[in-house]
Amino acid sequence: SFTFLSILSLSLTVYSKTILISDIDDTIKRTNVNSLLSAGASVLNTYGRFTGLSEIYQEIKKNDPAIQIYYISGAPELVMEQKHSDFLAHGKFPTGSLVLRQDFLESTLQFKINEITQIVNREKPSNLILVGDNGELDSQVYSTVQSQFPRIKISTFIHVVASLREKPLSRNQTAYAYGAELAYHLGVAGYLSPTSANQLMIQIN
Repeated sequence: SFTFLSILSLSLTVYSKTILISDIDDTIKRTNVNSLLSAGASVLNTYGRFTGLSEIYQEIKKNDPAIQIYYISGAPELVMEQKHSDFLAHGKFPTGSLVLRQDFLESTLQFKINEITQIVNREKPSNLILVGDNGELDSQVYSTVQSQFPRIKISTFIHVVASLREKPLSRNQTAYAYGAELAYHLGVAGYLSPTSANQLMIQIN
């Protein structure tokens, strides 16, 4: 009985599939989208990453080499595909799929909900990590996605770049202000080993 349960547990672990979906602007890239002046200047900047984020993503990938990563942005593909690709390369983020908005008439909210829903339906993950910010719509997008997939373990982390009083998070979403906090929460959630999380927190600080 013990042997059977051990094998079953091992099988579930082996076949457990995890996906990381990350926003770009104001999540991993310094953009300040709520300021037209700052956002406009940051469009051409392919180096302004938030401290520690690429290291955290690399460590998640190291902890689970099979993890699939998607970088999603409501920015128009025609304008930003090369800039965002350059940013991810310059920032040494792990390889992943870049998903940008093709239809100028589609709202960012609907675009992100549709794309993430399609990804989850196609990939059928056991675990889903969602990382975004509260500058615009990520909290609402991720909350909608979570309600659509109640059987999937979904861990949502929101970078606080705006007042939580003005832009509060949805239920079951974890706020963080700095990369070190994100590393800590990912460690608690089991996506980083305790050793990796501690090393990242020391390194980022």
